[in-house]
Amino acid sequence: MKADKLAELGFGAAEMMFREAGEVLGMVVLHADNKVFAMPYKNCRPDEVDQQRLLIICTVKAARKEGVFEGMVMLSEAWVAEQKNPALMGVLRPALDPDRKEILLVHAYGDDGKSIMVTADILRKDGKAEVGPRKELECDVKCWLDAAFND
Repeated sequence: MKADKLAELGFGAAEMMFREAGEVLGMVVLHADNKVFAMPYKNCRPDEVDQQRLLIICTVKAARKEGVFEGMVMLSEAWVAEQKNPALMGVLRPALDPDRKEILLVHAYGDDGKSIMVTADILRKDGKAEVGPRKELECDVKCWLDAAFND
C-alpha cells in the first residue's frame, strides 16, 4: 500500500483511538502477507523499550526479505518543542520544555519506498482534549523505525 494511503488510514485510526480512549497507545501496525499485525512498543518498562523496538525492526526486515511487506504505520503521542537556542538543540528534551506542545503523530512507510509523517496538535481546554487539524511534515524527520529499511 502506498505511504499516502497508509498515512490517511493511520491518522484516522489514531484520531479515533484518541477520541475514544483519551490517548494513543504507541504502536506499529505492520501490513504483511495480506494480514495486519499491531505491535506495541511503549507498553513495557523503560529498560525494555529498546528490545521491543529491535524486535519490531527485525520483524519488518524479515517481511521485506520474504517479499510480503505491504506497508507499516507508527501511531504515537509525542512532545515537541521549537528550540530557538542552537546551543540547546538536541540537549533539552521537549518533555522538559515549558513551552512544549503535545501532538498526535503518524509515520507511514509504504511499499512504494516512501515515508510520510503527519501530525496534529492535541488541544486541551477546560478538561477536554481534541485533535487539531492534520499537518503533513515537509521535512525529513528521522525515526527509530528507519533502521528497518537499512539493508
